[in-house]
Amino acid sequence: MDLLLEKSAWSDGPVPPATSAAFHVEGLARWLRAAGAEPRLALALCSGDGAARTLAAALGAHGVEVVPAPSTARTPVHPALAAHQGDHFNNRLFWVDGFEDADGEAALAALEARSAGLKRMATWVLVVIESPAALARLERVAPRLKSAFDRRCLLLDPGVADLRGTDVDPAIVEDWRRRQRVPELVYHAGCAPRLAPTYDDFSRLVRSGYASLHVELELDPERRRLMDLWQGLPVTDPGPAAAEAILRHRTPGDRAALATLLARAPGARYACGLSVDDVPLLAGMARLRDGIAEGRAVAPTEIEALRNRAATAEIGPHLRVHMELLVAAAAAAADDVATCDDALRGAVARVRTGAPVAPELVFEVEEKSAQLHALLNRRGPAKEALDRLDDAARLTASPFYAGRLALAKGDYTAPLDPARARQWFHQARHVFEAHRYGDWATQAKREGG
Repeated sequence: MDLLLEKSAWSDGPVPPATSAAFHVEGLARWLRAAGAEPRLALALCSGDGAARTLAAALGAHGVEVVPAPSTARTPVHPALAAHQGDHFNNRLFWVDGFEDADGEAALAALEARSAGLKRMATWVLVVIESPAALARLERVAPRLKSAFDRRCLLLDPGVADLRGTDVDPAIVEDWRRRQRVPELVYHAGCAPRLAPTYDDFSRLVRSGYASLHVELELDPERRRLMDLWQGLPVTDPGPAAAEAILRHRTPGDRAALATLLARAPGARYACGLSVDDVPLLAGMARLRDGIAEGRAVAPTEIEALRNRAATAEIGPHLRVHMELLVAAAAAAADDVATCDDALRGAVARVRTGAPVAPELVFEVEEKSAQLHALLNRRGPAKEALDRLDDAARLTASPFYAGRLALAKGDYTAPLDPARARQWFHQARHVFEAHRYGDWATQAKREGG
């Protein structure tokens, strides 16, 4: 039993596809330009050759010199890449593709054997994948290369409707879920519009900015219901994913009927505010959540009981983190700094050293940790948590978390450099407005003055 995210934001509706693509390309270009003499090895996940051409052109517009360096089984590392000697002023990106045809697997296997040589001083390399089938090949035959990428860039375009090769071994997808590989999961969902999504699958697609590409496509029926919900349209005959979305994002009329659809998903019921009396841990968390609204202090015995229940084998890593965050929130509401600090330390320990945890939840934990450390004037630990926010935000592949990262940096910077903090708040507001997170844009405006 687990719960990925208790709070799962959706944007206020579709944005132009070019806006979403620009966000992802700008992030990659900014990372490249900041390299200095450091190596850069990244993976581009493109929805076909049209998206790949768009990415190459957009990088060129950002001052990146794109150099074709296709890989083959006979010559896995292109001669131009093998001979490259860069310096601090390097702006040359080697575009390594050639994995889509019948020889693609052999080319990837050969590149895997040479993958250690791709990370060299002042050398930028982008391995380009143009279909989920090719991504699955990369997973199967090039695990060292796959683990070496420092960044992933998603570039989806309207041509996704005609993309072939979307079938991926379910075991590979399940491994992405286990390891919380959000870019891969979003890419798979984005390239297969007739795939039946979970609530979290669709929410991540929304937060990536690419759900708008599917508005006019032929969709799986449950995905169509989720799409209609996101656009504010009426929905009938929801399945479990749509039922969860209605309860989280709408004011539902018949909660009992929707609750029936979530009978086997206690974590979702908890997130939706439904009864969880059949699950002791969630029932205890629900009581503590209600106590926060009442201003009730959290008792040590209550915390101990929750932690004991969360320690059982059937409780997943995300739910254990949510439990610690809830204890921290209850303690903060009662001005119990020591208990809040202890709970946040527990949450931080889980996301840094335990089983893989969703980067969105890692973000929540590190954000709150940074806030508390800053409040207690622990600037060093606060900065460490803030640095980890950068990694978590990148791994979400989402403008929403990029905006929240800018907000967090503004909050941290404000006591030291108000002018710089205003720049961060302005950046956060721009991201939220561009990607239609209206409430968050208002918050950024308020904090920025």
